[in-house]
Amino acid sequence: MKKIITTILLLLTIFFFNLLSVEAGEIHKAAQNGDLKKVKELIRQNPQLVNAKDKDWLVRDETPLHLAVRYGGVDVIKFLIGKNANVNLKDKDGCTPLHRAVLKGNEGVVRLLINAGGNVNIKDENGWTPLFWAASGGRTKIAKLLIDRKSDVNAKDISGNTPLFYTMKMGKPPLGYWYADIARMLIKKGSDVNVINKDGWRPIHQAAIVGSDEVGKMLIDNGAKINVKTGDGRTPLSIAKQGQHEKMVKLLMKHGAKE
Repeated sequence: MKKIITTILLLLTIFFFNLLSVEAGEIHKAAQNGDLKKVKELIRQNPQLVNAKDKDWLVRDETPLHLAVRYGGVDVIKFLIGKNANVNLKDKDGCTPLHRAVLKGNEGVVRLLINAGGNVNIKDENGWTPLFWAASGGRTKIAKLLIDRKSDVNAKDISGNTPLFYTMKMGKPPLGYWYADIARMLIKKGSDVNVINKDGWRPIHQAAIVGSDEVGKMLIDNGAKINVKTGDGRTPLSIAKQGQHEKMVKLLMKHGAKE
């Protein structure tokens, strides 16, 4: 009986959200679908719709510009900007259209939004600026664009991490060259190689846990301390050994690392 009730509730939830989608505001539907003709018609009838928040559809608090950015409607984006759409309004996750454009990896739209006044240092609910999304996603060209437009390379999120931490990620794929290139750019532009997050971790600890001797060398060459402990007492060397990252272990020991 419990499984049946759970299944019914799940089906009702799916139905509810589908119903909300069907009842979406016309301007939001048109923006999502890239229907420029419809968007123009609706804005002509009511200019205030340009910044209307979508309160009913999945309760995402998105504007037509958010949706146009997420679904790739460049013509709609340009039209909305031309009608003075607020490019810095946030959705329910605290994301602006610029955050969404970076997440999507659309360099042209990112540039378009920045040129229209998009704030490169505005933070979402997790304290991420658009640069965090670029660093985390390996968006090298977009990261460069954001940095060139004065994005703060030492901005901190709610965990005390800077974008530099997110150039090194755990997972099956090895560290891609994109991540290394972004790390290099961040360091060159003054990213603090000895910054400490709320758990006492520094970028060198992050390099050790993912086994990134490439970024690890960059950090050390730029003054990273190597005999430092995390909040729970681990050194970069002990972390690298635990992860069996031989190249990282050799690099650290070469520079006098201790457990």
